[in-house]
Amino acid sequence: EFLAWQGDDSKETHTCSDLYGLGSVLFELATGQGITAMSLGFGPTVVRDNLSLLQGGQTIDLTGLRSEFEFAFRLFETSVPAVIVSQAGRLLRQLCDPEPRARLPKPKFSRKSVQPGLSWLLLRADILTKTLAATAKSKSPTSIQKGA
Repeated sequence: EFLAWQGDDSKETHTCSDLYGLGSVLFELATGQGITAMSLGFGPTVVRDNLSLLQGGQTIDLTGLRSEFEFAFRLFETSVPAVIVSQAGRLLRQLCDPEPRARLPKPKFSRKSVQPGLSWLLLRADILTKTLAATAKSKSPTSIQKGA
C-alpha cells in the first residue's frame, strides 16, 4: 500500500504493514529472497511509477496485485516442509496479501474474539512449530526403534 501511495498514519495501517513485514520475513527465511521485489519489482522504481499514476489521477487497485504475488507464493510452498505446506502457505498468503485489510486476523483462527494484535499470529507460528517437531520426533531413530 505504501508503494502505491495508499498508506496513512492510522493504527490499522501500521498493524497491516507490520503483518506484511512479518510475512516478508517468513518468505525470506524459507526462500532466501524478498517477496516484494520478486512480486512487484525494484522498490524505488515501483514507487516512481506509481507516483506518476497518482499524479495522472489514477489509483492502483491493490486487490488486482494478487496475481503478481502468485509465483512467490508457489515458490514458498515448494520451499517449506510438506507437512506444513498447506498451513504455512495460507498464512503467508494472508500476511502478504496486497490488500491491507485482508491481512488482519480471521475469526476462524480462534473461537475467541480476534483482535488485530499479534497473538493470533503467534498461535499460528506455534502450531506450525509443533507440527514440525512432532513430525521430526516421529521420524527419529529412537521412535522408529520403539515402533519395531
